[in-house]
Amino acid sequence: SALQRFRQSPITGMGVAKSEFSTIIDSEYALILQRYGLIGIVVFGSYIFYLIKLGVRNRSSHWGVALLSFSAFCMIFMLTNNVFSGYQLMSLVILLNIACILSGKKANLISEGDVSRVKCPPPRVRASTL
Repeated sequence: SALQRFRQSPITGMGVAKSEFSTIIDSEYALILQRYGLIGIVVFGSYIFYLIKLGVRNRSSHWGVALLSFSAFCMIFMLTNNVFSGYQLMSLVILLNIACILSGKKANLISEGDVSRVKCPPPRVRASTL
């Protein structure tokens, strides 16, 4: 079982080893513990916490609400299912992450009214030929 394999190597896990170990585990958290150990679960948990924090910070935009909703749903759903390893949804999370960051930067520039941060190339001056 995943718990027995975790006990064999609790810090770094057993590695991916898909050909050696069954990946039929009903919890994403248990799968991460088996494969990547405590280091992996801390890194994964930190990323989930970051996504929720980003969603809360950008909750005024539809991208922030989508990221927050999806992250909260995944945290609960991962108790009994493999959201990322089973359904390959990480690309959706990355796209929501990028959209939140970009919409947050755009909103900050607009609300601050500070156009001095926007880098524009200097105008080209043509040398006149005489």
